[in-house]
This record gives sequence, structure tokens and C-alpha cells, in this order.
Amino acid sequence: MMRRTKPLITLLSTALVLCLTAGVGVFAAGDTATSVNLGTSAPTAELIAEYGFLSNEANGLADDAVVTSIPMTYSSIGVASSVDVRTIGVNWASWSHGFTGHAYYTVGDALNNTLTLPEHCLGAIVYVESNSFSMFDFTYTSDGIATPVTVTDVSGNGGAAGVAFLSDTGYLNTIAISAETGAMGFCFGELYLSYGEILSFTDSAEVKDTKILDAFASILGVDKSRLTYSVSTPATETAVYPAAGSYDITVTIDGTDIRSFPKGLRVIQDNLTAPAAPVLTPAIDSITAAPIYGAEFSLDGAAWQDSNVFSGLTSSTPYTVYARYKATAILPASPSSSSIAATLFATPAAPVLSATTNSITAQVVAGCEYSLNGTVWQDSNVFSGLTPVTPYTVYMRVKATATVPASAATSAAITTSAAPTATPAPTATPVPTVAAVSIPKTGETGGLVAAGAIVLMAGALLTGVLVIRSKRSF
Repeated sequence: MMRRTKPLITLLSTALVLCLTAGVGVFAAGDTATSVNLGTSAPTAELIAEYGFLSNEANGLADDAVVTSIPMTYSSIGVASSVDVRTIGVNWASWSHGFTGHAYYTVGDALNNTLTLPEHCLGAIVYVESNSFSMFDFTYTSDGIATPVTVTDVSGNGGAAGVAFLSDTGYLNTIAISAETGAMGFCFGELYLSYGEILSFTDSAEVKDTKILDAFASILGVDKSRLTYSVSTPATETAVYPAAGSYDITVTIDGTDIRSFPKGLRVIQDNLTAPAAPVLTPAIDSITAAPIYGAEFSLDGAAWQDSNVFSGLTSSTPYTVYARYKATAILPASPSSSSIAATLFATPAAPVLSATTNSITAQVVAGCEYSLNGTVWQDSNVFSGLTPVTPYTVYMRVKATATVPASAATSAAITTSAAPTATPAPTATPVPTVAAVSIPKTGETGGLVAAGAIVLMAGALLTGVLVIRSKRSF
């Protein structure tokens, strides 16, 4: 459908002039996106530079072509309802602020259309004008905009009005446009997009690098192995990468094809919530928190330090360690999280040991426990039922309490004693048995020697001398 012919007249409605200052586009905590009513004025040079907007006016589409996709500098914009390509001043009578490029008419006088934006879109500008020469309101909805944006009294008599959608903390995915009944359809056009990548303030350097390469490989349609990049601070800003802020990024393809994206890199300080509770490693007189990128630490929630190490502490004492993301020039510090850990007991001196053949006794140290293998512990300082002449190692440590873990263990070695050797009983000297000797008297045929004589003979035998005399006869 041709818009009805009318002399090219530019009737500018009152424009809302966009005044940009250094740092605009970096929103307060909690914002996802914002919108700016451009009225019938052209986008300002400041806005184009702030978000690195790129136009699509050399997209090669032919007049009166019906399309569902509009090529942009990188990728394209899809449309829910097909559009008829028009050129301002040729087959669409007028526009505002002297623009003469393409506009896209909703086929069938449709009053609604939805633009689907390419991946990694950080900003979009779109102008609209009704088919009817009267004045109509247009309503926009987009990602991150809590309340639909209404642009009132857009003149169909050469008064296309524009809206810029800007995001620092999330990508723009769609923009829905609705016209009032009676507009007889509408054209949208004078399109701009800005591309880039959003990084988390808490991402590690390695994660940031991966995200950047993946994002711009997608934007440029090339394998990320072909890309290198450099990041710089825009002249209007002071943040130094990787602090939270907006940065210019230059991406080079194959080492020679340089693509520049002003403000194409955002680092958001996503510190609306506290970091994860710090992971603590205690020592005897210190506690170390695992590093948290961008965080600061405290022992009392009031005095903060960049270092994640607290030293000079009292042993065997519980402490609470707090962590929070640091404040920046544009955002306050985050809420804090905390963990509790106790410093360790001092390591006791090596145990003093004594041993018997089958036991070992460690000198008692108050609060300590004991072990023969460093794994199984007992309160008793005595180990019994051991093997003689065997080396043993005795471990000792201060027992854990409800708030303090056990100390490191010390140890000492000792060998059990040998069993004593039994003394043999003395062997008795045998006494020889002496038989009775019968000595006949002279003139006698027989008889016994008197008992006294036999005793004497026994004594003589013991001394090796035996004297036998015959009794004299009377």
C-alpha cells in the first residue's frame, strides 16, 4: 500500500532534547535498562558515541520489497509481521529532521509489530510515524523496562518520533510497537543498534576473556580463534578495566581487520546481594579467607581491609570474618556475608615417654589425647598389651572443642623393653652311698664291724683314705 501522496513537509513537534554527560548510561543499582524519548530530533552525536550506535542505511534492500528481516551492520532485526521497504521522499512522503533513508511499513495496515534484536544488543534506536496524517500515540515495551513507554502526539505530517533503549546490565531482546486505532498502520525506521558484551564484576580474568571472545565471535560471525581484542577507557570516563564501568573495545579479525565498538564492553558491579560466605582457613595465630574478586574483608563488619589475611590473632579463639564487594565511584559497597572460624591450638611439645616390656606411658598433658598411629585417638596416656623389644611412635595433640579444632599432632618414638632372663637353680652335689662291710674277728667266722667304725670308714672314703684295721683279740 502506498502512503497517500502529500508534499514533503517537515513539521517538527516539540523535541525532548537529550543532554548527555560523562558517565551517562551507567545506571543506579537495580536498573536493567532505560529509555529516552528523542521526540522528532535526530539522535545526538553524544548518544551515538556513548553507546557506539551503528546505522543500517546501506543494507541493500530494494524499494517495495516485503521482508521479515532487516539487515543491520552486524546480524539483523527480525519482525513479527512482514514489512514493506520504503524510502523517505520516494514512496513514503515525509519524516522528521531531514532523514531520507529507509522506513519499514507494516503490511496490511497492522497496528502492532515486534522487533527481535540480534544477540549481544546493548542499545537500539527506532523512529515511528503513522500512515494517517493525524497525530497518534505509540506505545513501546522492551526488556528491562518496567513500564511501557508512550510517545504521544506523533504527527503523521512529517513528524516521526524516536525512542532510544539503552541497557548496561542486560541485553535487549525485543521491542514491541503499538499504534492507536485510526493510524492506518505505521512505518518504523531510522534504526540504530549498539553491540557489545556485559561482564560481571565478580568474573575472574579468565572468565572475562572467554566471555569477550565468545560474544564478539557471535557478533562478527567468525570463529573466536581468529580474534584478538584490546580494552580502553573512553575519554569521558575514568574507570580502569576491569573495574565497573563502560569501555571501548577494539576487536581484530586475523590480525588485520580492525572493528571498533565504542562503549561496547560493560562491566557491571552486580553487588546487589552479598558475596558467598567466605571460606576460611585458620592457623594458630591467623585466619585466611579464600580470595573473592572485588571484595574486601573485616573482623568486625566495621573496619575493612583489602587483604584476605588476618594475622596476630589469639590461638584457640573463634573469630567472625565478613566479606563484601567494595564500593566504586558509581555504586556503594554490597551487603556483607560472614563465616566463623577459630584459630588453632598451639602445637604441643613432643610427648615424654616411658616403656615397659608390654606398655608405653606418655607424660600427661592437660587437654591432650594420644594415639599410636595418628588416626585413632584415646584420652588415656597409657598403651598396654604391646610387644616387647618393638619400636612404637606415640602421637599427642590438643583435643578439639565445640569451637576449636584439634591441634596439629607431635610425636616421639620409643622401644618396649626386653623380657628379663630367668636365673637357673644351683645343682646339689650327690653323696655317695657306702655299703656295710663285714670284717670277721680273729678267730671268728663272721660278724659286723661296729657302727662307729662304719661311720669312720664313710668319712675315710669321702676323704679318699680308707684304713681298715682288725680288732685285737684279748
